Amino acid sequence: MSEPRLRLDCLPFQDFFAIIARASGSSGSPIRLDQVRYLESYLRSAPEPARTIIVEQPYVDRHWLEEYTGYYATALIPPSSQATRLHFVTLDWTEAQFKAWVESLAGPGFEDRERTLNAAYLGFVVVRPLPAAPIGRTLLRPYVGDPDRVYAPAQIETTVHLAGMELHIEGLPFQQQDQGVGACATTALWSALAKVRRTDGQRAPTPLEVTRWATEHRVQARSFPAIAGLDLDQMAEAIRQAGYQPHVFGPREEEEIFLLAVKTYLASGIPVVLRAGLAGSSEYHALTLVGYREAKALAPPLSLPMDGGPQTLGFRGIERFYVHDDRFGPYARSEYEVQGEAGQRTLHLRPTEDGYQDLCVPMHLHD
Repeated sequence: MSEPRLRLDCLPFQDFFAIIARASGSSGSPIRLDQVRYLESYLRSAPEPARTIIVEQPYVDRHWLEEYTGYYATALIPPSSQATRLHFVTLDWTEAQFKAWVESLAGPGFEDRERTLNAAYLGFVVVRPLPAAPIGRTLLRPYVGDPDRVYAPAQIETTVHLAGMELHIEGLPFQQQDQGVGACATTALWSALAKVRRTDGQRAPTPLEVTRWATEHRVQARSFPAIAGLDLDQMAEAIRQAGYQPHVFGPREEEEIFLLAVKTYLASGIPVVLRAGLAGSSEYHALTLVGYREAKALAPPLSLPMDGGPQTLGFRGIERFYVHDDRFGPYARSEYEVQGEAGQRTLHLRPTEDGYQDLCVPMHLHD
């Protein structure tokens, strides 16, 4: 049996759903999970939309490989240990044009071609061989160009090797929960810790590492599959095992103090993991705040106690958060509101397209 060889195929972006289906091993019709539909919409609606997909197969992804060896390899009929990586570019390439481009890299002008592709590169999606949860490690450029958008956590640069070239992209990794190795809290922590660990010169963790950090020091270790998410103590333990001290805070004090704390962390390049209750349910959901859109107006002035007496602090409010929500996708729009006489703090996803009504259930922040 011959060894699998690396293939680079160049396909039009309109084949996105069919490519995901083939790469995930689905034998049925194109996969239209919420996460897959969101990614297609995100790339299609970008300021410079994706026009071509470069399919890299087989691809060995460290994060999927650890999930595979830690859990999936024990299945009666295990999936493949190899994944597929999809690269998205704004160039309108045919297969022949892409082949000519790759062949020309051996000649003069290599640096110019590399710069051209860097400028056109939107990012990548690792497709796991799991038809029910195909979206693995994903790194896409956030929408830029609006000065009111702040994507401080996205300033983590990743080098991508493709056809002998080095491509550079800034963004925060996202993936879909698989409920095999990790549920929503695992993926939220995984995104946030990728930023802070890389900033400190360490390797980004895998989802399996995050799950083990959260549970292996408990009396009862984590069981697989991960049907239930992590509780608050387990999330804090994962952060401690990663080498950091968790800061747990909520809107139980003044509204402005809570928003200022969130804004300060995000502006400092530290993603915030948010834990909220789903309306009409006893379940909690975790997601990662990765950026925000500033309001035009100032927030109500905030009085802070100081040694020399109270000091008044003014800052622009927050009109919208951008979140990594594993039920949905990266950089998803959400609005933060205070509702009712009791001042219930609520987060709402605000998709730009229809078809996600089941995900727009209000998420309540508790004290």
